[in-house]
Amino acid sequence: MDLTKVPFLQEALLFVLIYVVTFAILQKTKILGDGVHQINSLVALIIAFIFVSFSSISGIVQKIVPWFAVAMTVILLFFLLVGFVQGDFSSINPKIKWVIVFLICVFMTGLVLWATGLLDKIKSSTFLNNSFFYSIIVFALVIAAVVYVIVSSK
Repeated sequence: MDLTKVPFLQEALLFVLIYVVTFAILQKTKILGDGVHQINSLVALIIAFIFVSFSSISGIVQKIVPWFAVAMTVILLFFLLVGFVQGDFSSINPKIKWVIVFLICVFMTGLVLWATGLLDKIKSSTFLNNSFFYSIIVFALVIAAVVYVIVSSK
């Protein structure tokens, strides 16, 4: 049985996801105060209802969530491999940690651009078809690499 064919199941699951994530963020950050579980729950409920009522936003999240799950699985497997090899995460080189964070940010940015449709608009832009644009990017990367080498050698 294909669960995507069940009426309102995706909307219900999206509602639960948004409610739980919002409630957890409110509980963790204590924005509304300490020990106000009912208020946090009510605010999360309202935000989840508003979120699900906009189909365009719901569609974006429905496109992102499967890829986010794949990314989290890859990250988990990577950490498992590092744990098997090194045994302790505190012994990982800080530069490698920043590279991992950077790659995750690039992946998530690309995922959001793809899900919102902005990636197609960027690709079809005449600005990107210009070789001068790519020359600027290569020049900036070379400058960034030189700055990195100079700063890291000190």
